[in-house]
Amino acid sequence: MNNVMLDLETLGTNLNSVILSVGAVKFNANGITDSFYRIISLEDSLKKGFTINAKTLDWWICQNPETKNIFKSDGGKITDVLNDFLKFIKMPNLQIWGNGSDFDNTILQNYYNKMGVDKPWNYWENRCYRTIVNSFSSLNKKRGEDVVHHNALDDAKFQAECLIQIVENNFLNDVL
Repeated sequence: MNNVMLDLETLGTNLNSVILSVGAVKFNANGITDSFYRIISLEDSLKKGFTINAKTLDWWICQNPETKNIFKSDGGKITDVLNDFLKFIKMPNLQIWGNGSDFDNTILQNYYNKMGVDKPWNYWENRCYRTIVNSFSSLNKKRGEDVVHHNALDDAKFQAECLIQIVENNFLNDVL
């Protein structure tokens, strides 16, 4: 199987929320093999009708300065980022992992749908990282000190490493 761990940073939790950034890594049982990180233009997202949740914006305001650096970066146009991600994950036998069965994958899918761009994965290729990782309380889920919390790429790497650790410890066979 070809595995991709997806992580989004957003300005809300509903399907129509603004996506600030898309982070993803390709990985297998031996480790991470490639990475993807793009910031999406906030202005472009708002013009296209995506929304901001006030409580989520308040949450972002309370984050550390390093995490909030995302707001200092100019992002790319939505269609450019979607097409770049499509190229990144275009491969057979895909498993696309998101943190929650109704968050990362479904919000990004909604962006593809609203922008009229074909989603690069099939519904049966969706996987829920949160369900798996929460099933293993003995898993060492400590992040390194150099990891920026709520950076989509750092989060995707960390999540993939946790899933790899589960496989290495023979908690799950034949997942990756």
